[in-house]
Amino acid sequence: MVEVLMQLLTEPMKALNNAKKSRDFNRTIEILVLSWVLLASSNYIASLTFGSLPLLDAIISIIIFFIGILFTIFFSKVFEKIMLTLGGKGTYFESLTAFSYSLFAVSFGFFGTSLMALFNQVLAVSFGLLLIAYTGALSFSTFYRSLKELFNVDYVTVFIAIGLLLFAVLFASFISGIYASSGLPFFQKILDIPLM
Repeated sequence: MVEVLMQLLTEPMKALNNAKKSRDFNRTIEILVLSWVLLASSNYIASLTFGSLPLLDAIISIIIFFIGILFTIFFSKVFEKIMLTLGGKGTYFESLTAFSYSLFAVSFGFFGTSLMALFNQVLAVSFGLLLIAYTGALSFSTFYRSLKELFNVDYVTVFIAIGLLLFAVLFASFISGIYASSGLPFFQKILDIPLM
């Protein structure tokens, strides 16, 4: 497991090729859970740095962990359907692996930066910026390349698929916002909006 994590930080294509050969679904789930543990932990550590309420921050970090995993699982399924519709060849495993493997680097970057902030905020601002820039670029490029390799499509198809997913999320958010602001009883109750 440690070897795969090191590869995701240094040689992500080697890790992806091994995942494509082995098709180890448990490894994909382990990396997904570890990535969200790192992101939730970095949120909690960062909140300790700024002296907020530890219990509330712990609850928020736990919520981030569970919602992050649920969203990743859901959007992986949506992305599988998008890629298959656009002519890709793969299953849910390929989609979840692309999300999980690409998420690890940036979650590691945020975790490392939050640890630095706990000890020295100047170091976190200067070196943390470089760390997050590196791991973020690595995560985005890993996601883009993993979709190409795992679904056997070209770069244009991957670009279109990512655009379609972003459009669908923005469209769903827009429609939800319209319903929420229209005064429907369901949303009034949730948002506690008084009737005029």
